[in-house]
Amino acid sequence: MKTKSLYWLLMCDDIRTLCEEVRDVVRSIAWLPLIIAAINGCCIFACVIVNHEEGTHIDVAPAIVAFAWLIGIGCALMLSAIVFMAARRLIPTTKQMAVLIVVPSLVDAIDNSEALKALPKKIVDLAGDWIETLSPKKKEAAKDVVVSERGAS
Repeated sequence: MKTKSLYWLLMCDDIRTLCEEVRDVVRSIAWLPLIIAAINGCCIFACVIVNHEEGTHIDVAPAIVAFAWLIGIGCALMLSAIVFMAARRLIPTTKQMAVLIVVPSLVDAIDNSEALKALPKKIVDLAGDWIETLSPKKKEAAKDVVVSERGAS
């Protein structure tokens, strides 16, 4: 495995954490322009109603432009939070990445190994038996076998 590949393999969890932190910050900041836009919209509405009752005219176009910009900024921040959330979900953990990289090469090495193919069938069967006796469900059975073997000696 090359150094760059190993580096990125080990950094997967950190990249996921970074995406999560950036998403949280962006999501918390995104509400600010939306709240300001809502207040701005209420002020525009109140200004238009008061001026309509008084019969005067005030240009509210700059306030409407500011309202539109604030809404746009808030929506852009929310979309970027969604992008970081998706990135966090799509980037595998270090363990998942290790399985994706290491297991296929290990299987290929085992399949292509002449030394492993040359092992007698009895050795493979013996290894399989030991694996079964060491499994958590069979620990009690393994203890009984060891005790009975010691008693027979």
